Amino acid sequence: MTDKNGVYELYDVPPGRYVLVPGLKFKWKVDEFHLTRPPTRLEMMQGRRPSNRVAFSLRPRSHFGIDIRLRLSNHVSGTVYDSNSKSMHWVCVTLVPANEEGSPICNDLTDELGRFRIDSVEAGDYVILLTYENKTTTGMPFPKHYYPGVTEREKATTITVKHGESVINLTAVIKR
Repeated sequence: MTDKNGVYELYDVPPGRYVLVPGLKFKWKVDEFHLTRPPTRLEMMQGRRPSNRVAFSLRPRSHFGIDIRLRLSNHVSGTVYDSNSKSMHWVCVTLVPANEEGSPICNDLTDELGRFRIDSVEAGDYVILLTYENKTTTGMPFPKHYYPGVTEREKATTITVKHGESVINLTAVIKR
């Protein structure tokens, strides 16, 4: 078991090949593993596949460490269309906490089919901002919009993300 700081230690482990499989709480997954020494060829091959386990070899009279970074296993996803039902490419999609103004950053850009996906979202209430600059440009021919397709934040729909749950298939329409 890890301590309150997330640290674990095992002693007197005999040399050999091992697989570490962390027991994770609901809706968490391993983002990445870091080894405290250069990985062997077998460990490198294993590390190419996303997994919640890591294989390693413990050599005689040596120690070994593994740092594990976790992330939430959920997301918010949807599609952005224009008023003619045409998918919109390269729209900046930002999740903004519902009770904060903050300085928004682009969480994802829509793909060629207008789809977006924001991974590892913490539980909370959010509004979705579609392009945070309130001016039109050649690349973004519409002002700031909020989900589901309004220009005023007060009229935006609040999205509630619960721990371990994804919010999927949202549809936003931007009126030009």
